[in-house]
Amino acid sequence: MNNTYTYQLILGEDYNIVKTGNITTGYEWQYTLEPITGDMKVTSVYSSNTNFSKSSTYVGAPGIWTFNLLPTKIGTVKLTLTYKRPWLTTSSSTDMYLFNIIQ
Repeated sequence: MNNTYTYQLILGEDYNIVKTGNITTGYEWQYTLEPITGDMKVTSVYSSNTNFSKSSTYVGAPGIWTFNLLPTKIGTVKLTLTYKRPWLTTSSSTDMYLFNIIQ
């Protein structure tokens, strides 16, 4: 699945993008940041899903990736999130975000 999103962000305000996935399968969300005329800081954190108990019948329960975005320069930024196994060239899903950063 490939999706494209366009958003307007305010300079200096924090934003989050949350994606689900299952790291135990080898897949992970990877990001590519392309500053066009603006810029932002991106950090990502993976958390296992605590809604599944250890006695669950699920093997490799899913978790979430949280991408924290901090716009640092007014302008346009492209962020691409790709769900893939790092050792493969093909992806399962790609989401492209185009951000217009304003004052």
